[in-house]
Amino acid sequence: MALTLLFTVIWCSVLVAYGLLIDYYRRAWTAIPEFDPSDKESHTTISVLIPVRNEEANIARCLQSLSQQSYSKSLFQVIVVDDHSTDTTPSIIKSLQLPGINLTYTRLTDHPNARNAYKKFAIQTGISLSSGELIVTSDADCRFHPDWLRTLAAFYEQKGAKFIAAPVRIN
Repeated sequence: MALTLLFTVIWCSVLVAYGLLIDYYRRAWTAIPEFDPSDKESHTTISVLIPVRNEEANIARCLQSLSQQSYSKSLFQVIVVDDHSTDTTPSIIKSLQLPGINLTYTRLTDHPNARNAYKKFAIQTGISLSSGELIVTSDADCRFHPDWLRTLAAFYEQKGAKFIAAPVRIN
């Protein structure tokens, strides 16, 4: 009986502490000020890295949303690194018509030491191919707001950020 009561008290204390922690995180999240990119034109070059493996259902929409960025197409490149896809991902990427987009597609099978490749190696390979001052990574199942790159570049330039992490909204 005493052991059950002790367990109940401990469990309730943990639950209350967890609730307080979640409330703290919620308040901190809502207190973050909204960033408003200025109308001043950015000049930061950006490399967008998209590591993929068997993303035939997603890659076309991902790349099309990148082609609709309001950021100057001459200031960003897209690097898709294929980590041993066994589906039609490669042929979909090669067939896409994305005017004005500087798209580089590479397969890890074409790179030395890629026999035991993982997403980390795909990102590392993409970084080695990048020429942008700012390197941005995302996944093939993401879609991007048209001002995504413009906002990241403005934040980078205005705040002097060394690392930017952004939330993902799940629809």
